[in-house]
Amino acid sequence: MPFIFLFMSINTHFNFELTGKKIKNRFIPILYLPAIILIIMTITSTTLYSDCFRHEGNWKFIITPNTFGFIFYILFIFFNFSVVIFSLLRWRKKTKLQKIKKQARLILTVYCIFAFVSILSDFVFPAFEFYTLANSGPIALLVYIFGLWYSMVRYKFLVFQPSMAANKIISNIQEMVILLNSKLEIINVNNACAELLQYNPEEFNNKTYSDLIIESGYFANELNKLAEKELKSFNVKIQYKGRFENIFTDTYFASVLDDFEDLIGILVISRENKGLKEFQRKYNITNRQLEIISLSVSGFSNIEIGQKLTLAERTIETHLSNIYHKLGINNKIGLLNISREYNVI
Repeated sequence: MPFIFLFMSINTHFNFELTGKKIKNRFIPILYLPAIILIIMTITSTTLYSDCFRHEGNWKFIITPNTFGFIFYILFIFFNFSVVIFSLLRWRKKTKLQKIKKQARLILTVYCIFAFVSILSDFVFPAFEFYTLANSGPIALLVYIFGLWYSMVRYKFLVFQPSMAANKIISNIQEMVILLNSKLEIINVNNACAELLQYNPEEFNNKTYSDLIIESGYFANELNKLAEKELKSFNVKIQYKGRFENIFTDTYFASVLDDFEDLIGILVISRENKGLKEFQRKYNITNRQLEIISLSVSGFSNIEIGQKLTLAERTIETHLSNIYHKLGINNKIGLLNISREYNVI
């Protein structure tokens, strides 16, 4: 019986870890100290329990009311119940993942059952000298532990890990293939990617996708939409930072969802575009101008291009004027023709 106090503290600590609300090491002893005090108090004195007896084959403990030990016990129990319930509610509310919401709801349900039955059996029934109910506390505890086990198996351990099958799937694809997790950290790359960028495979370890590319405002906005599930896929021109030179590519991004429709990864497929590199070198086109050209020939208006790149319409017009001058053309038709010639579209 006394060691149920230790379980309460361990369970509170466990829920902090489970919900991602880690506590600092110096506060951990404070979390366990009340349980240790209650255990010592129960074993060495009658401050908390004045007597115990057998009733229908079960041991019953008589709580000593109106004592420091009793008040301390009540505060300890309600503190742990409140903290765990609050942390689970907060976890469920803040997460965007459906599997985590379902997991939190299941754990919260079985924990509330455990808390309710424990309060009845420890405080309410003894107050009315009602001892005919079986040992409901341990039964409720078993229900809670089973609920924890089931939620872990159902919603945690069966989550698909993209790296499991990545090597076999992508190793023989001729285009560059990169698998990212939801935080845009690189999970895996295929041989074509390593060869084209002239990196050793182990050099991709602990890198993010941003480390490999020259980012653009338009690309960042589209990638955020993909991460928020506003888009399922999109195409964009990407420049990779090779070891010795930048690699120009036509790149396709697609979200990878699990059975709960949660984003677990992003698939990136890139094909080298040599014409784009020649176009930029020959006409001295900047990366920003290349973005504007790509969006303009894709049919976007100056206002829409400005919104995508977070630039003023007047700035877009100035860029286009400079682009026309560099290319020796006068209008959008000329831009479209030269873009087709160099495979900019």
